[in-house]
Amino acid sequence: MKKTFLIAWLVMMIILAISVVSFAEEVTLRVTWWGGQARTNRTLKVIELFENKYPNVKIQPDFVGWNEYFQKMAVQVAGKNLPDVLQQDMTMIYQYARQDQLLNLDPYVEDNRLDLTNTTEREISGGRFDGKLYGVNLGTNSEACYAYDPELFKKAGVEEPTLDWTYEDYIEKAKKIHDALGIYAVDAYIMNKKVDGGFPIYLRQHGEDFYDKSGKKLGYEDDSLFVDYFTMFVDLVKDGVNAPPEVSLEVSDNVLEDYLITKQQVAMQPIFSNQIVGIIAAAGRPISLALWPNAKDQIQYGASIRPSQFFSVAKTCKYPEWAVKFIDFFTNDLEANKILLSERGVPISSKIREGLKPYLGDAEKQMLDFIDLAIKHSSTVEFEFMYPPKNQQVIDYMKAMVERMFYGELTPEKAAGEFREKVNKILAEI
Repeated sequence: MKKTFLIAWLVMMIILAISVVSFAEEVTLRVTWWGGQARTNRTLKVIELFENKYPNVKIQPDFVGWNEYFQKMAVQVAGKNLPDVLQQDMTMIYQYARQDQLLNLDPYVEDNRLDLTNTTEREISGGRFDGKLYGVNLGTNSEACYAYDPELFKKAGVEEPTLDWTYEDYIEKAKKIHDALGIYAVDAYIMNKKVDGGFPIYLRQHGEDFYDKSGKKLGYEDDSLFVDYFTMFVDLVKDGVNAPPEVSLEVSDNVLEDYLITKQQVAMQPIFSNQIVGIIAAAGRPISLALWPNAKDQIQYGASIRPSQFFSVAKTCKYPEWAVKFIDFFTNDLEANKILLSERGVPISSKIREGLKPYLGDAEKQMLDFIDLAIKHSSTVEFEFMYPPKNQQVIDYMKAMVERMFYGELTPEKAAGEFREKVNKILAEI
């Protein structure tokens, strides 16, 4: 009798469980990101893992290149049709937060639906705007580093970069590599195609900021800093040491397989530290990381430790609970992170970092070691004030001006004055 009752009870529980799954609310989430093929492959596998865990949820993935991504988001913002979960960089998140496009994630953190207990404020503060959390950091990163090819350095008989190398050392090494191997030694222009190039790093080394905290004017007064910085690279282009614009412009900004260093067409290239994993995978050979060159008279380090990207939830999201659950899964699930393997940067969860150690390859270990080093050689910055509302207009103008300088159409001296006049006018406009 008892056995019959137990069997009947078990059958009823199974039927009930099946019913719960069958009648669970069907959820569809649009998730979008930019990146190369390696990132896309990893992200799609994590999405599959999430869908297997939550069968009632269907993720619609959407991924494009860097430039196309921001154009696409701008169209969707205008149409009030942002994806439910969207990857963002630091320029984008503050712009969308100002426009009230993003969901405030603090309530989800407070009741632990979004678990950030294994992180520090330093790792999550970049996603705050006006005191509210609008984005979860997908990986700690440094924007101030150079990827370099140790094989090419060895072939040219040039010593690899050291912790204390300077811009003068950088130029000397680049010229020696060019003379010895007959190749472009560096592609510095790629950094000017993305975000704001290396000039803000140079400014920080001299105790200055690119923007004033008001966001309505430039933050530096000494135009000789502009002249000195860009003269270095203009001269390298003239000497055939730096890849010229017509070569760099053929490179897709965020397709790591196309980078000149990946194809061994240059020996050095500025990158974001998290990109080293994808670059090594695309190159199929060792690539090393070096800190940004020091300025001889610098008063502080130019590097900053920052979020590589964020995941945010659109305010228009129909299923915010599930969107947040997806971000939490990305952040805190060890199996998911075994797939991601720090490709977007060093995981913000200390528990995940510890759990990943046995599974990391040489590229991932190199990135984690580099971040530890970069933390010791970086400056503290207030991210919220780095990107005023007109930032993208400024960056677009800077890209065009850098191109004109590299083509020899404009001297750095002439460009410095034009840049200040134009940018201050852009920033002052309401």
